[in-house]
Amino acid sequence: MLVQICESNKQNLYIIIYYMKKYWMGLFLLSASVMVSCGGNKTENGGNADSVAVNEEAQVVRDTTLFGVSGEFGMSTFTLITDAGDTLHVSRTGEDGIDGLVAGSLEEGKRYAMTVRENGESIARLINLSQLEGLTKDYKICNARLILQNEDKADTVDVLKLTDTELVAEGAEGKRYELKK
Repeated sequence: MLVQICESNKQNLYIIIYYMKKYWMGLFLLSASVMVSCGGNKTENGGNADSVAVNEEAQVVRDTTLFGVSGEFGMSTFTLITDAGDTLHVSRTGEDGIDGLVAGSLEEGKRYAMTVRENGESIARLINLSQLEGLTKDYKICNARLILQNEDKADTVDVLKLTDTELVAEGAEGKRYELKK
């Protein structure tokens, strides 16, 4: 009987060792894969300096701009028919009493870039692209912010005035942009 107990314990010990090996092997493989995936972005001084500089300065920004054509609107509302075909009815003033920032005039049938706030209920920013494109084609829009080229770098600007004949904007470093027809 003592021999049977020893044999039984011996089998249990083998089973425990078998599963411990699997556990430690799995843990080792998981640790190794984490170390390999995290260590791939290290760059020594001999590396590509341009890519390092860009990575340090660059921030990933999710663009929430809605592009489309304006529909009917009233004194306090605005309707945008998006490029995807959705019709959005938004307020120009938020529930907090703050007006959305509007660059350019409001005209039915014109192209706009818009961001919203308050769960899509009101305008955060709105740019009349039809007026802007009449003055320049060299621009980008990100989050309904106008980005102009300043010498060798892009400059996100605040639009101070936008009409059919004039664009006045100010860059982050105080540079003033004036475009006239």
